[in-house]
Amino acid sequence: MDLERFDEALRELYRSQELEPLSPLMITMIGRAYYFLRRYDDALKQYHKALELDPHFGAAHSSLISAYWRRGMSPEAMAESEQYLISIGSPPEQIAAMKKAYQESNPKFYHQFWLDNHKERMKRGYVSPYDMATLYASLDQKDQAFEWLEQAYQEHNPTLARLKIELEFEGLRSDARYADLLRRIGLPLSSREL
Repeated sequence: MDLERFDEALRELYRSQELEPLSPLMITMIGRAYYFLRRYDDALKQYHKALELDPHFGAAHSSLISAYWRRGMSPEAMAESEQYLISIGSPPEQIAAMKKAYQESNPKFYHQFWLDNHKERMKRGYVSPYDMATLYASLDQKDQAFEWLEQAYQEHNPTLARLKIELEFEGLRSDARYADLLRRIGLPLSSREL
């Protein structure tokens, strides 16, 4: 999937699901493939299916928030985000800040909320530099996004394998630093990235 071979990835994921039909991870991974293909309704179905099997499966919850947001379903994204924040023990003022960000109905407020959330979490422990890069890219703060991507590269963060398919990085793809990072990681460059 990370190499943009989605049809093959979906075939393999469905094959894996046949072996483990009750695995919320496999079902969520199928949903992620649909998400990266921008087939948000199919992705949502998979995430809901995973959560029916395990209502506390964090990867399905966080993926569901992204799919709702991309689908333009702000009320659903807000409700899911609230449940997610409650499940990880977030304080009430943080939940109130998230609700305010959603009420603005502006993606910038939403991404800024999550960036602030991640910065707070960094004070208590590790936060993936890849996740930080996606948030900065979402806010069109390219220099900061590349700084965090470079940190992810230095850490050998395995999530960098998704660099070519991550929807949040669309605004970075025309930058020479993006092609340079793809080369250093060893991912093939397409004609749009040369």
